[in-house]
Amino acid sequence: MLTAEFLLWCERRALRVAGSEVKLSIADAALNGDAYGFQARALLATQAETIRTLATAITGSEFDADELIARISETVRTIIADAIVQVDVNVARRDAKV
Repeated sequence: MLTAEFLLWCERRALRVAGSEVKLSIADAALNGDAYGFQARALLATQAETIRTLATAITGSEFDADELIARISETVRTIIADAIVQVDVNVARRDAKV
């Protein structure tokens, strides 16, 4: 009988990414997704600052760099949201009464 802990941390399954040979446990996949989200937010913040610097250097103080940053950030958030796969996992013992 497999325990919930074994399923979450030990049993590994192949990713659904075409061509990938990586295998992760359910818990590792969740942690990987969390890390990916954190890295994506940091990347967006860095890109926003770079765009702000470039826009100000090119157009001077008349250009509203913050508005451009907001538009780009919203577009990127929308694209990322459309690409995210949400997973809902429920774990219960097989012998438990539900």
